[in-house]
Amino acid sequence: AFQAMIGTDGVRGLLSNSLTAESRVRLERVPPNLWTSNDVSAWLSSIGLSHLRRKFNRVSVTGEKLLTLDERALMRDVLVDDDAAILRLLNEIQLLKHILSSTRRWGAANAPSLSSTGHGAKEVKIYTVGR
Repeated sequence: AFQAMIGTDGVRGLLSNSLTAESRVRLERVPPNLWTSNDVSAWLSSIGLSHLRRKFNRVSVTGEKLLTLDERALMRDVLVDDDAAILRLLNEIQLLKHILSSTRRWGAANAPSLSSTGHGAKEVKIYTVGR
């Protein structure tokens, strides 16, 4: 389970308190690459970007697709035009990728633990938006 992968405290640190209990439990247990479009919508709310849920739902962004989005796809396909939101999305997506790539298998004992600020012990690439 995703929760076992990064630890209970790490997962909870990534998710805001604005989620329903059901959404929180699902996002804690399901790895991001297996998220449904509803899970992605809940994740957007959890990172403070709930205003983008409609745009993501319009193009049916699942977790698998979310992990492939780059700046160009966010602007062209999802129609995100706010530089700050793009920057936040790219960094949050990079964090999700880092979590997935840092674990050999689900539930690994050596899974990374993330602090409540969303930063792990390892360095995560930080994006800047350039147009």
